[in-house]
Amino acid sequence: MNKNQKTWLIVGVVTAFVLVICCACGIGGYVWWSQSSAERAAENYLEAIKDRDIEEVRELTCLAKRDDVDPLDSDEELVSWEILNTEQRDTVAEVRARVEVREDGEPDTETIEIELVKEDGDWLVCDIRVI
Repeated sequence: MNKNQKTWLIVGVVTAFVLVICCACGIGGYVWWSQSSAERAAENYLEAIKDRDIEEVRELTCLAKRDDVDPLDSDEELVSWEILNTEQRDTVAEVRARVEVREDGEPDTETIEIELVKEDGDWLVCDIRVI
């Protein structure tokens, strides 16, 4: 094998290696990004509450509690939130957040715990309580 052939062989091997790595990263990234995380579901739920989007709130609520979702006609308004902690297991998760609410124009800050369950591959909110 002459020097020119060796060079092309090395270039071919390196190119093939780079393509395999890119494909593996692409597939792995797609799988990782397409999986729902409990924290992301909690964020979406809080966003729907802030936007007063009752249909979205229902869609993000677990089946056992979906019929219990009431219209968001309260005087309490969700202003902002910060996720403090997430504990996610196979099919259940707890997300703790500090929320700022405004009731009758008065601001208040509370810490809440959001319980989620995984149903058909999606994380859904099943309970929220002030702690």
